[in-house]
Amino acid sequence: MGDTSLRISVIGLGKLGSPMIAVFASKGYHVIGLDVNKEFVDALERGEAPVSEPQLQELITQYKANIEVTMDYEKGISETDMTMIIVPTPSDPNTGFFSNDYVLSAIKAIGEVIKSCNKYHQVVVTSTVMPGSMDGIIRDTLESSSGRKVGCHDNEIGLAYNPEFIALGQVIRDMLNPDFILIGESDKHIGDALEALYLKTAAKRPLPFHRMNFVNVEITEISINTYVTTKITYANMLSELCENLPGADADIVSAAVGSDSRVGNKYLKGALAYGGPCFPRDNRAFAALAKSVFANALLAEATDQLNNYQIERLLRICGQIAEFSFGDVPQIKLKVGILGLSYKPDTPVVECSVACALANKLICNFDVFAYDSLAMPSASQMCDKRVQMVNSVDKLLYEQNIDILIIATASNSWKSALAYGGPCFPRDNRAFAALAKSVFANALLAEATDQLNNYQIERLLRICEQIAEFSFGDVPQIKLKVGILGLSYKPDTPVVECSVACALANKLICNFDVFAYDSLAMPSATQICDKRVQMVNSVDKLLYEQNIDILIIATASNSWKSIKFHRTEKKTLYVVDCWRLLNKEDVEKNNLSIRIILLGNGNSKMELKQLKRLDKKCTMEIIGHHINGSCQRRILVAGGAGFIGSHLARRLLEDGHYVICADWKKNEYFQEDEFCNEFLHMDLRAFDNCLLATKRCEWVFNLAADMGGMGYIQSNNSVILFNNTMISFNMIEAARQNGVQRYFYASSACVYPEHIQTKENVAALREEQAWPAKPQDSYGLEKLVSEEMAIHYSKDFEIMQTRIVRFHNIYGPQGLWKGGREKAPAALCRKNRKR
Repeated sequence: MGDTSLRISVIGLGKLGSPMIAVFASKGYHVIGLDVNKEFVDALERGEAPVSEPQLQELITQYKANIEVTMDYEKGISETDMTMIIVPTPSDPNTGFFSNDYVLSAIKAIGEVIKSCNKYHQVVVTSTVMPGSMDGIIRDTLESSSGRKVGCHDNEIGLAYNPEFIALGQVIRDMLNPDFILIGESDKHIGDALEALYLKTAAKRPLPFHRMNFVNVEITEISINTYVTTKITYANMLSELCENLPGADADIVSAAVGSDSRVGNKYLKGALAYGGPCFPRDNRAFAALAKSVFANALLAEATDQLNNYQIERLLRICGQIAEFSFGDVPQIKLKVGILGLSYKPDTPVVECSVACALANKLICNFDVFAYDSLAMPSASQMCDKRVQMVNSVDKLLYEQNIDILIIATASNSWKSALAYGGPCFPRDNRAFAALAKSVFANALLAEATDQLNNYQIERLLRICEQIAEFSFGDVPQIKLKVGILGLSYKPDTPVVECSVACALANKLICNFDVFAYDSLAMPSATQICDKRVQMVNSVDKLLYEQNIDILIIATASNSWKSIKFHRTEKKTLYVVDCWRLLNKEDVEKNNLSIRIILLGNGNSKMELKQLKRLDKKCTMEIIGHHINGSCQRRILVAGGAGFIGSHLARRLLEDGHYVICADWKKNEYFQEDEFCNEFLHMDLRAFDNCLLATKRCEWVFNLAADMGGMGYIQSNNSVILFNNTMISFNMIEAARQNGVQRYFYASSACVYPEHIQTKENVAALREEQAWPAKPQDSYGLEKLVSEEMAIHYSKDFEIMQTRIVRFHNIYGPQGLWKGGREKAPAALCRKNRKR
C-alpha cells in the first residue's frame, strides 16, 4: 500500500489542483500547494477553499495540518519528493492543439530548483497535453533546465504523465473512486510510485491500472472524451429524429438502446449540446491531431458540427413557437427564460456553456431572462448585456411573465429535464440517416459514420499498394499475391452479407492476385466474391503453397492467434493484422522474413510511412533464403553489391548468418541469393532508407560509397563529398537509433597525406600518419571525417562498438575491371591484356 512519508507538491491550485491537495492530505500525505495566483494561496492559508467544489471545504478544514501553500517554487519543490503539475493547457483557436505554455513554465521552474538539489525527484504532468508532448518538448525542457537526464537513478529525474478523469461538481468523488488509473512512465520506478500513491488514495478495489508509454497515454486521454462526445451527439441526433416522428419518445428508445451491453446507458440521453472545459476542445484537438498525421478526422468533425447544430435546433423551436403565437407581427417579442447557465449542472463553470451561447443568439429576437444559483456571476461576464439575470426560479417563472422556458441543465433542482459490417449495422445506419432526412432531422453523424466505415477498405487498399510499390517500384507487370484470412462479416459465422473482407477482395483483385480462406464462410463468399478470387481449403495452403506476399487477417477469430509461421519461400511476408491478434515482437523475432503491420500501432505503421517517402525508382526487392535455426546474427552489409561488399556478404552467409545487402546498384557477377538473404535496392543517402535497412540488425558493415579509380575521383570531387557524407553520417546514426551492437566502417588509404606516398621506396603506412590531416582528395577527406564520427559514436554511445579498416587497392575475382571506376591493379591488368 502507499507510503505516506512521500512528500508531494502540486503546481496549480485551481478547479482540479485544490481538490487534489485536499484528497492527498486526507489520506495522510504532507502536501505543498504552489501557484502564482496570490488569491488562491491566501485563501488556502486561511483554510478556505479557493474554488467551489462539493466536499472541498470540509476536507481542507479537517486536514489543514497536512497542507502548506506557497508561491515560493524553491521551497515547494526542494522540500518534496514528487511534483504534480495541474495547470491550464488552453486550446489554440487557429490549430485546435493544446498550448503547453503553462506546463513548460512549471517544468522550467522545477528544473531550475532541482538543478541545485542533489537528490532524485519525480515530476508528474496531469494537465492534458497533445500526443508527442511528453516525450518531446516537455522531456527536453526538463532535461535542459535541470541539467539532468530523465531516468530512475539518483542523479536523474522521474517523469510521468497521469491525466485525471473527473467531472467538475464531483471532482473529489471521482478522485476517490476512479474507474481506472492511467500512467505514462519514463521508467518503472516512477510508475510504481504512482501506483502505490493511488492504492493508498482511492477506495475502489480492485483498482485497474493502465501503465504504458507516453504517446499511448496522451492518445488515450483525448480519445476517451472524444468517444463520449460522439455518444452524446448520437443521442441528440436520435432525440431530434424522435421529435419529428409522431408517437416516438427519445427517452424510451435510448433506454432500450443503452441496455445493449455493447452500448451502455451512460451519456446516452438526448438533450442540449455538450460543453465545458474538456469535451469541445478535446474533440477539436483529436480532429486536428488526426489531420496532422494524415488520418481521417471525419467522425470527430461531424460530431463537432452536429453539436453546434443543437443551438440552431433550439433557436428554430423558439422561432416556431413565436410564429405560432403571433404570426407575422414582428413588433411583439416573446420572453424566453433559461434555467441553468453552467456547462453542466451544479457547477459555476460556464466555459463553452451551451446555455450562454443560446442566450446570446436568442437575444436578437427575444427578451431573455436567466437563472442559475451558482453560475450567474461567471455567466454575466460572457452573456450579452441584454440578457437579464434574476435571482430565483420563482422570479423567472412568475414575475417576468415569460412565454418560453428552456431548462438547459440537468440539475435535480429542476427535475423535469430536457429532453458496424454484417446484415444489421450498415443497413441500420443508412436507414437511420434516410429516416432522419425524411422527417427533416439532421443525419450528419450517421452519414459520417457510414463514410468512415467505407473508408476502412480504402485504408487497407492503400497499405497493400504501398507494400507493392515498396517491393517492385514501377514494374507494373509484377503482381503481388495477397492472402485474406476470414471472409465473414464477423468471426466464426458463415454469414457474408456486407462482409468487409469480401468487399476488400473484390477491390484488390484489380491489381493483385487474391487468395482467401475461411472454414465456414467460403461457400457463401464464392457467391459474392469476384470469380478471380481463389479460395483455398486451409491456412497452410494459403501461407505455404500460394507463395503470398501479403497476408491480411480480416476477422478477429481466435483460431488465427495459433498460426505457426515457418516460411520457406525466398521473400518477405507482410502480415497486416487488422485486429492486433499476433504478438509482433515474438513472430518477427522467430521469423526474420516476416514483418507484422498492426493496424492502430504507430511503431509498425512507421515502416509504411518510410516506404511512402521512398523514391519510386529506388525499389527494394525482398529476395532471400529460407531462414532456419542455424542463423547466428542478422547482419547488414551496406554497399553489398560492390566488390568487397559482395564477397564479405557471401562469407557471412556461408557462416550461417542472416545477411541483408543494401545498395543503389546490383551486382554484375553474382545472383543475389548467392551472397545474401535479402537484397535492398535503395539509395542510402536518404536517412529513412538507412533506418529501414538497419532495422533489427545486430551488426552493420558499412562499405557503401560513391567511389572509383583516381580518374573518377579527381573529376567528381563535389559529388563524391556530398554523396559519401550523406551515406556515412546517416548510416551510423540509423544504426545507433536501431540499437546496432557492432558497426564496421570501411575507410581508405586516401585519408593519408599524398606527400608520404610519392616516393618509390615507400615505407608501410602507419595508422597515426593520417594526422596532421592533409588527405589526398575530397574522397579521403570524407573518409577521415567519418572515421572520427565512428570513433566518437563508440565513445558517446557505449551500446555500439565501432571498428575501422583503411583499404588500399583491393582487386580479385568478380571485381570491376573497366568503365572508369576500376582500381589501378584491375586497370593495369586490362591494359596489359590489350597489349
